[in-house]
Amino acid sequence: MPNFIITEYFLPLVEFGDRISPNPLKPRNDYIDLPVAPGLGVDINEEAVAQHAGKLYALRTLRRPGDEPGGI
Repeated sequence: MPNFIITEYFLPLVEFGDRISPNPLKPRNDYIDLPVAPGLGVDINEEAVAQHAGKLYALRTLRRPGDEPGGI
């Protein structure tokens, strides 16, 4: 993409990507080569993903004016 200059890529996720995909996207010399396979070009091993359960976070409510000191 000629107008695409920068993206964020979290290096701590490289190890996780290696575990869940036989062909993960990896930075090399500060660049990520474009995949040549169809779609995103990444295969996901769903069995490996299932071994890493997601973390549930408690729901939060939005603050209202009455929640503030001196609020309505």
